[in-house]
Amino acid sequence: MAKERKPYDQGKVLKLWEAGKSIKQIAESMEMSRVYAHRVLTTKYPEQYKAGVKARREAREKAAK
Repeated sequence: MAKERKPYDQGKVLKLWEAGKSIKQIAESMEMSRVYAHRVLTTKYPEQYKAGVKARREAREKAAK
């Protein structure tokens, strides 16, 4: 008997992203592929994804100074 798969909670992916988790951390915590986590963020929540990328980039630049 095959294991029945439950659909992933895409809202939780967004919540974890906004909490500062990386795509790798999200994928590992929800037991999904990194590709799927990235796809959810870029297709379902593109504005939030862009804002998160921008915030992370600014934090890296600030830390490098």
